[in-house]
Amino acid sequence: MLEGKCALITGSTQGLGYAMAERLAAQGCDIVLNGFGDADEIERKRLHLANAHGVAHCTMPPISLSRARSPDSWRPRSEPSVPSTS
Repeated sequence: MLEGKCALITGSTQGLGYAMAERLAAQGCDIVLNGFGDADEIERKRLHLANAHGVAHCTMPPISLSRARSPDSWRPRSEPSVPSTS
């Protein structure tokens, strides 16, 4: 239902944010996780979402959105695994 769409979910490394990320991934949406916590645990969750739900992209860019001016200000230009925000 959401194939080809991409969701940036803040606070998605735990609790309700992670539950939302899992629900959207289950519907085929690519996911950009964002949050704080143990790097190994976040990577485990990222891999789970990518593998369990077959999403093409599930990334966790090392950024703080509190300082970003727009989604394009943090999107790496050379990183093909981060979906375009347009």
